[in-house]
Amino acid sequence: MSTPTIEQIVASLSESEAFRYFVHYVYTLRDQSIAELSNADGPNEVMKLAGSISMLDFLYSQLTTETSA
Repeated sequence: MSTPTIEQIVASLSESEAFRYFVHYVYTLRDQSIAELSNADGPNEVMKLAGSISMLDFLYSQLTTETSA
C-alpha cells in the first residue's frame, strides 16, 4: 500500500463540512495575522507575525489544492 499524496488526502477530506470549517479557520487566522502587522510593536513582533503568515499561507495552499476546488 502506497502512502497517499497531499492532493489525494485533501480530495478525500474536502467533502467533509468539518474540513471546510477548518480550512476557513486557517484562512481567517491568516487574515487576522496580516491585520495585526499594522499594530506590531517593533521588528521582533513583525518577524513573529511574518512567520505565522508564511506558515498559514503554506498550510492554506496545501489544503486548497486543485483537487479540492
